[in-house]
Amino acid sequence: MKTNKYHLIGTMAAFAIFPVITYLFFRGNGDAYGYADKYIADSKIVKIIIPRSRRVLSDSFVTEFSRRSKHQSFVQMVFYSKEYKKYVSVYSFAGIEMDDFSDIGKDRVSFAFQSGDTYLFYANKQQWNDKHFGTKEMPMPLFYKESVETKFHDKGLYDKINPDILRQYVELYLTRILPSDEFDRLYKDKD
Repeated sequence: MKTNKYHLIGTMAAFAIFPVITYLFFRGNGDAYGYADKYIADSKIVKIIIPRSRRVLSDSFVTEFSRRSKHQSFVQMVFYSKEYKKYVSVYSFAGIEMDDFSDIGKDRVSFAFQSGDTYLFYANKQQWNDKHFGTKEMPMPLFYKESVETKFHDKGLYDKINPDILRQYVELYLTRILPSDEFDRLYKDKD
């Protein structure tokens, strides 16, 4: 079998540009990478009781363009908080907070949060006070801190979040989920 040299050169060139394509188009909002610590430092703790009426949504985004594209999936629980009169969305990302048997972050939002349970969440003050957030169209993003009062207490597994895991969640939210124009409006224009 004879190999076409142009086919070989084209294939080699295509593989060589995969990292460039990944860097340019699949890294998310590059400006937001340095803001995770600031976002967390500028957050307050809110205490919320999980209501009966809530939606659990799953989605994913491409993180790397290659022969077998890599995806990062996330779970969010959206509901109306009667305490704060806002729509909120609790975010968690799959594959980051793991133990021997399960994906803790994903399972926490998908299964562990039960109606009537009380939890503490991080809420960024700037977004909390912004009239654009807290609506049905743009719920206020929340990140889990710890459980306060639950029906089925599993001490240790779902109880608290590690600060390093929280930072990764916030960084993924800022770079991949928060629209670039919203990020610019909230942070970049004020620096």
